[in-house]
Amino acid sequence: MTWKHGSEFLIPKEVSSMIGGVSSKKVLEYSNDSAIVYLISSEKSSGDTICFIIIDGKWIFSNWRTVWSKTGSADGFIWPYIR
Repeated sequence: MTWKHGSEFLIPKEVSSMIGGVSSKKVLEYSNDSAIVYLISSEKSSGDTICFIIIDGKWIFSNWRTVWSKTGSADGFIWPYIR
């Protein structure tokens, strides 16, 4: 899914600056009205899921959640555990 749909999603500046940039991203879920993209921070210190929804034919940032962090500040866990 990442190869096919990855370029459709722009990572919001507030998310990118909060996690210190993006090392890699993977599209985990993709449907006609929503998607979940998994990001690894540029220093590989955290993994975050970014949720998008379709509004007026465009992917719009909905919310984000830290699922693992080297600092221990994660909200949850995701499998596969991609670092």
